[in-house]
Amino acid sequence: MKRMSPLVSLLATLTLLPLLAVPSHAGWGDAIKQKAAKALKAEKPKPAAELGPIKSAMTPEVTAARLASFQRGMQIEVAEREKAKKFLATLPTPEARQKCAQQLATSPEMQKISSDWAETAANAKPEDQQKHMQRMSERMDSLITGKCGPDPGKYNAQQMARDALAKGSDTAALGDDVAYHAWKEWVIEFCNYIEKLEKQPDAKQQLAKIKDEGLRIPGSGTGIYFVYTASEAALLLEQCPTLKPLIEATL
Repeated sequence: MKRMSPLVSLLATLTLLPLLAVPSHAGWGDAIKQKAAKALKAEKPKPAAELGPIKSAMTPEVTAARLASFQRGMQIEVAEREKAKKFLATLPTPEARQKCAQQLATSPEMQKISSDWAETAANAKPEDQQKHMQRMSERMDSLITGKCGPDPGKYNAQQMARDALAKGSDTAALGDDVAYHAWKEWVIEFCNYIEKLEKQPDAKQQLAKIKDEGLRIPGSGTGIYFVYTASEAALLLEQCPTLKPLIEATL
C-alpha cells in the first residue's frame, strides 16, 4: 500500500475533525418528564353554573367514534415513543463515538479514502475540488457510522417525542394538536376523579348518579369546572382503564 505524503495526511486529518465533533443531546428521561409539546397549551376548564342542565365543555364533544379515534391516536403515540426510546438506547455516547472515530482515523480504510481523494483531486478541475471534498467527507462519515455507530448528536429526544405526538394527533383526528392535548387533560382529570370516587363507601350510588346526570369537577379558580355530560361520562367510565395508562405514558 502506498504511504501517504505529509500533505495528504494533514488534509485527511483536517477533513475528519468536523466529523469527530459530536454535540450533546437531550436525554429521553428529560423529554418524558415534560409534556410532549411545550408550545401546546391545553384549553382551560370553562365556567359552569352549579345548577341547571350540564352541557358538554369538551372540544370537540365526546362521542363513541371520537373516543375510539382518540384511543387509536394514543396507542400510536405511545408506540412511537417506545420505538424512539429503544432506538436512542442503542446509540453510543458522544465520548465513545469520538474515541472510536479517533482510533479509526489511522486505519487502512480511512487512509484508502484519503489516498483516493488525493489522487482524484490532483487531476480535478478547480471548480470540482469542493465536490470531491464533499464526497470524501461522506465516505469518511459512512465508515465512522459503520464502525462506531450513528452520531447521537443528530437525534433529539424531545423532537422525537413531538413527532410521536403529531402522529397520535393525526390519527385521533380531533381537529389539531391543541385539541388532542386538551382531551388528554380532560380525560385524565375524569379518570383520576373516578379512581378516587370508587374508593368511597357510596361509590356505586355516586357512579349511578354520574351516569344519569353528568359530572362537574372543580378546576382552578372560582366557578371553573371540568364538565362532562351524562353520555360523555358513561363512555369515559368504560374506557378509563384503557386510556389512563396511555395518557400517563405521554405526560
